[in-house]
This record gives sequence, C-alpha cells and structure tokens, in this order.
Amino acid sequence: MVINDFNDGDIIVCRITSQIHRTLRDVMVVNWADAGLKLPSVIRVHKIATLDKEMVETVLGRIDKPTGNQVKKVLLSLTD
Repeated sequence: MVINDFNDGDIIVCRITSQIHRTLRDVMVVNWADAGLKLPSVIRVHKIATLDKEMVETVLGRIDKPTGNQVKKVLLSLTD
C-alpha cells in the first residue's frame, strides 16, 4: 500500500499480505474483493519500506476510506 508519494522518484509503502496476522499494527482489509485484492488480506502497517517508483509495475486495487483511516490511526500510534 502506498503511504506517501513525495514526487521525487520514491514512494513509501507498507506491506499487504494474505498471510493473516492479528496484532495491534495490522489492519484487516474487510472489503478485500472490492479493493481489487485476490485474497483476504491484512495491511501490516509497521512493515514500512521506501521503493523506487519504477519498481512498481501495476496497481492491484484501492482500499476504501474507512480502511485508509484505520491505517492512518495505526501509523500515528507508531510514534508513541
């Protein structure tokens, strides 16, 4: 999941996986099929990386606003 694009050639992402984990830093994608994902998935918010945009070949889908808001909430909690 793209967290931020600073328009400098890099993007900040966090992992989305079908390997379901249940921690305080994981956000379930409830409407995973509507989001364009192929399997039930979880966003592992604490698994953050910076990637060169050219590494991204395709967009698989988009999460809904409530899920995005949950991700933001967890991101903010990482600084606590």
